[in-house]
Amino acid sequence: MHIRASPGAARVQTNARGLRLECSHFRPVEAPAGEALPVVVYCHCNSGSRRDAEEAVLALLPHHVSVFALDFAVRRSSPAL
Repeated sequence: MHIRASPGAARVQTNARGLRLECSHFRPVEAPAGEALPVVVYCHCNSGSRRDAEEAVLALLPHHVSVFALDFAVRRSSPAL
């Protein structure tokens, strides 16, 4: 099975404290036109990162479910509190 996520999925959001949060929103490239897709917000474990969501992405995208993953502010790729 070949699964593709939409390009440009990585982004940076700023939280209420002004800290940058590294995020990724994976969406199926071939989604039903004009139809809102459900989204799963993937929160990784204490020692993980948003890359841990890859298994969920592979399982959910074929069912037209998008996945949003983020690195919390205490991760190395996002500034510490």
